[in-house]
Formats: sequence, structure tokens, C-alpha cells
Amino acid sequence: MPHHRKKTSVIGDSVEDVAEYIVQHNVKNILVLVGAGISVAAGIPDFRSPNTGIYAQLEKYNLDEPSDAFSIDLLREHPHIFYSIAQEMDLWPGRYKPTRVHHFIKLLADKGLLLRCCTQNIDGLEGAAGLSAEHIVEAHGSFRTSSCIDCHLPYDTATNKKEAFDGLISRCPECGGIVKPDVVFFGEQLPPQFFEVLVRDTQSADMVMILGTSLQVHPFAALPHRVRLGVPRIVINRERVGGRVFHFPTDMEPAPSSSSDAASSDGGREGGTSTSSSDGMTQYGEFERPALLRDLFFPGDCQEVVLELAKAMGLEEELAAAEESLASSECSE
Repeated sequence: MPHHRKKTSVIGDSVEDVAEYIVQHNVKNILVLVGAGISVAAGIPDFRSPNTGIYAQLEKYNLDEPSDAFSIDLLREHPHIFYSIAQEMDLWPGRYKPTRVHHFIKLLADKGLLLRCCTQNIDGLEGAAGLSAEHIVEAHGSFRTSSCIDCHLPYDTATNKKEAFDGLISRCPECGGIVKPDVVFFGEQLPPQFFEVLVRDTQSADMVMILGTSLQVHPFAALPHRVRLGVPRIVINRERVGGRVFHFPTDMEPAPSSSSDAASSDGGREGGTSTSSSDGMTQYGEFERPALLRDLFFPGDCQEVVLELAKAMGLEEELAAAEESLASSECSE
């Protein structure tokens, strides 16, 4: 009798398998979750990279914590600190251009495959790539708009930018409150659209793509965990993320969520043996993982991995055309 290898994954292990799954399962509601890694190719540093990240560049401000730069309390007390940082970052519309990943997400929308793109980024490049407001949820806000932190009156973004570069603190013409770009600061509520993603979109999604994010900031990091069981989750990032939320085919054992719960070097591999339980989980030593995996991890530069995925989906030419169109528009400006 022919030997049939036991199926261990609902989706396979390659970009070609992902493309095939989308077609065979009539996937139409891909939830895309993105972070700073997709904008690095545009020239925007991420937040957490040592030496080059935005937080590393804030040391000169002598903050207790780098994240204090985005504290609403500090803004009220010392608004010039944030305004100096905002001038350095210059994430107002117009300076940076969308990357290949942004164009790929727009293509997913054009093909009727995108449910939503929920982004942690504050650069507004998803919209600059042509994604409609219906398809974008900016979980942490953006520099595209500005408003008063007290009465929330909208403020002209171009004026806000000009005043920042002139060394001025923008003030509300109605109440005199401090004006800032509509970035969500620590101490502020996330937009209501984010909670719609958390509650509704995670239940409607038939695939999740997670690109360029460390998944370290909550509640955004909870989104992959809220997706229905069995829905494939594709992670594209330079490093493995998510701890034990994910179970990848390449994992010898589930990765620890932190150093405090890391297993010993031989944990979970005791003689290479495993046992299965009635609930669909397989025991590897002291660790459990699903007998049928739904997660895939593609390590590397997300721009390059997305190109390979676009090829597998037959979107390579359209993706190239979108990038060329952007380059042509830049030359004509």
C-alpha cells in the first residue's frame, strides 16, 4: 500500500500554498495587521530597533521612558518636547511614499480579497497607496489630521505642520487648548473603529496576514488571538513574534512568550516523542501544540516576501505597475 504522510497543516508551508489556499477556499475576507516594519523601506525608522529606532533617537530628551514622548500628560506640561520630536519625525502627509507592501494591500482590496487593514503605523501610507477609508483602521491614529486635545475641534493639518516647523505650539482658536496630530497618545482611548476590528472583523476574517510588527503593544497584539479557530494566520516579519499564540511548522516546540517562561534547551523534545489528546492538541514533552497547524511564518524582509507571495498569486505584474506608477508620479512632481 502507498504510504500517505499525515497532514500537519491546514495551509501548507510555502507562499505557493498560501496562494492555492486562497483560491481553493474562496478566501474573500483577509484581515491584514501591519506595523512599522512595512514602512522602513520608505525611510521611516521603526520604534524599537536598537540605535536606529525612533525610541533610540529620543535619548537626548532625557525622558524617563522613550514612550513618554507620546504621553498626554507630558504634552500638557511640556508641549515643546513633542513638537520638537514631531518636527524631526515629519510624518505629515507628503514626505514619505508607500512601499511595495502598501501597494500589495491595495491590490488585495482591488481583487475583493481584503476585509480590513488594521495598522499600528501613524504615517498614513495605507491611504497614500489608495486604500479607501472603509478598508483602513488606524489603531494608533496618524498625522493625516490634527485636532485640539481638549475640545477636539479639527485643526488644519498644513497649518499645524507649518507652525511646528516655525517652532510654534499650535493652539485651538476656540478654547486655547494644545493642538496635536491625531496620533493616539498613552492615556488616550483608541478609536472606536479598532474595537470593531477586535470584536467583528476577527470573527469575519477567513485569513489573517500579519506584516512587519513585533506584536508587543496591546491591545493591538491581542487581535491574532481573537481570530476564529482554524483560520490561517500568516506572519511575515524579520523575527519570530507572538510567543505561544502561534504554532508554526518550523517550531520544534511553541516559542516562549518571555524569557521568564522559556523552556530548557531540551524541553519539549524528550526523545522526539509526542502524544495526542482528544481535543486536537499534541503533547511534545511539557508543551502542547495543535495536531493540525494553521499558522505560517515567513522570516525576512517583508518587502521581498510579499513580492514572492504576489508572484504566487499571479499579481506580480500589477504590483510592479503600481510601484512604477508611483515612481513616475514622483518624477513628474
